[in-house]
Amino acid sequence: MTQIFHGDLIRYPVATAAQVLNVIEERRKQSLVELTERLTQGIDMRSRRGIDGAIWTILSVSLVVVLAVTVLFALGPKLIQLGQSAVSKVQSPPW
Repeated sequence: MTQIFHGDLIRYPVATAAQVLNVIEERRKQSLVELTERLTQGIDMRSRRGIDGAIWTILSVSLVVVLAVTVLFALGPKLIQLGQSAVSKVQSPPW
């Protein structure tokens, strides 16, 4: 790969543009070759676990959060009602 200097940009704009296009084309070809090699190697199914089982940790925490939200959504109005009745009983003593 050729190096492009700032002075070359000013003196030889067409040649510099051609060099830039050549570099882009080389990188595109290299990327396609790497992608083709990666696709032909196949997929390692064990890699789906992630780093130290991170995917399963995320799924487990998500499940716990969903369960907690569901329970709070179902019990929320009852808890609010119990709290309001407790406050009203505390505020009005039986004398």
